Amino acid sequence: MLSGLLSAALWLRTLLCFGLLGTLYIGLSLFVSPCRLQPMGKWACGVFLRAAGQKLRIEGEFPALENGPYMYLFNHASMLDTFIAIAVLPEFTGAIGKKEQFTIPIWGRILRHWGAVPIERGNLNFAIQSLNKGEAVLSDGRSLLIAPEGTRSPNGQLLPFKKGPFHMAANTQTPIVLLAITGAFEAKRKGDWQLRPGTITVQVLPTIDSKGRDMAALRQQSWDMLSAHISK
Repeated sequence: MLSGLLSAALWLRTLLCFGLLGTLYIGLSLFVSPCRLQPMGKWACGVFLRAAGQKLRIEGEFPALENGPYMYLFNHASMLDTFIAIAVLPEFTGAIGKKEQFTIPIWGRILRHWGAVPIERGNLNFAIQSLNKGEAVLSDGRSLLIAPEGTRSPNGQLLPFKKGPFHMAANTQTPIVLLAITGAFEAKRKGDWQLRPGTITVQVLPTIDSKGRDMAALRQQSWDMLSAHISK
């Protein structure tokens, strides 16, 4: 009973925060470029997570931005994951996300202003076009944020990785930076309405060099490294 009341209170606070900050972002986006709004977006995601009852802890260091762009890949086990990634990233990035996200009120508008690329995994031609747009982002010198599992894990364990992100990394020789997120699944898991307060840790793992590597090797190494850190 008490946990249900706490979850309801956290949801109310979270939705109010999301509505206010999201509306503010959309208003500013009419006049300010997404790149210049990155510090505000980073701050807003941090505030949103605190409203949801989450403390955010970062372990490890991001690589030097001048050596980028990078592909930032994170494990996906909670609806909070994208907010977590934006709150910790040191730079403005492009992103690839499921097409369904772009239909969510406020959030879909923010994603479009951000320049995120929708992907429809059941449509091969659409998916290929999305990955080509992702490669163009990297070739232009902008980093990219992707959840390589493609969907949320139902049990917190790492799902198999899709091939697309690693084709992009190999084709553009872009270094991969893995973000191991722990605690988010316990905060808000798929299929469970409850929102639980806690501490979320993001570990920045050693950068993977993609030069001269093929897709399969990059995919396997990334999965092995991320799996080892989130299963501890």
